[in-house]
Amino acid sequence: MLLCTPDCTPTFCALSPSMKHDPPAIWAQLEPVLQFLKENHARIQKLFFISDGPTMQYRGKKNFYLLSTIPFQMGFTAVNWSFLEAGHGKGPADGVGATMKRTADSQVARGTDIPTAKALYDTLLPLTKVKLLYVEGDQINRVSTLLPKELTTIKGTLSIHQVICTTPGTIHYRVLSCFCNREAICPCFHPSSTNIAPQVLPGTSEPTAPEDGSHSTSSSGCEGTLCPVDDVTKDLVGKWCVITYDDDPYPGIIEDIDEGALEDKVMHYIGRNRFFAATRGQDLVHSGQGRHLNPSTRKRHTEACPDQPKSVHSST
Repeated sequence: MLLCTPDCTPTFCALSPSMKHDPPAIWAQLEPVLQFLKENHARIQKLFFISDGPTMQYRGKKNFYLLSTIPFQMGFTAVNWSFLEAGHGKGPADGVGATMKRTADSQVARGTDIPTAKALYDTLLPLTKVKLLYVEGDQINRVSTLLPKELTTIKGTLSIHQVICTTPGTIHYRVLSCFCNREAICPCFHPSSTNIAPQVLPGTSEPTAPEDGSHSTSSSGCEGTLCPVDDVTKDLVGKWCVITYDDDPYPGIIEDIDEGALEDKVMHYIGRNRFFAATRGQDLVHSGQGRHLNPSTRKRHTEACPDQPKSVHSST
């Protein structure tokens, strides 16, 4: 992590025995960084985050909820989180992790045993100027308890590139980031808003998500058509999809999902509407820039992308 303030740019690296990479783990690691910011730069009230956009970590409803609550509990007044596009390359924050790995490798080569995360922390602490954070599993579990059982699912999450929060529980989001007005939410690129915190209806004790039309839709209503992949979940494994690569469509089956990335076994193109499945297959890993194809059970053929040279038809 790289923290940019008006007068310094300290770097941080979090170490934990937990293997979790979900939003509670992220915020358990961010909390000491924000506490450092409050203690050393008390005048800073607004937070700006820039990261990549894996849906299982940053670009998802759990992270949206936590960014709309935890910073405000710590005394901050606004949060702005922007997601870089896929293929953005490496940055200073990636260099921090690489430096820590290289330092650890060097110590192991000298005969140092590092069997645990705590041993790694103790080994690196005197060898680096990077501020090391040790996050226990209990800290992650504590943040997990802050998450409600039900949260609003925002339709089109994969296309969101900026989330802004100035009121706890309410987020504004848009497909492109804009920084023309840091004092308010500008109207550029038509931002939408939703209350991501669950609401408790009168006479009930169970929270319910706001009905603002932002819930994800079931694929059952899209039979025989292409439906955008808005919410990456394990339910997509085994489903047919069409991936666009270099502006050409490729049909395939979603085989696995890991941290928001979809792994598809796609077919090979050999001519217009001519695809074949190789013996070994061709695996393509992407961040969800695809469309779910739900072949019709009442027709022998389903056509997708008819206007493209490599049109796709599926047969049942």
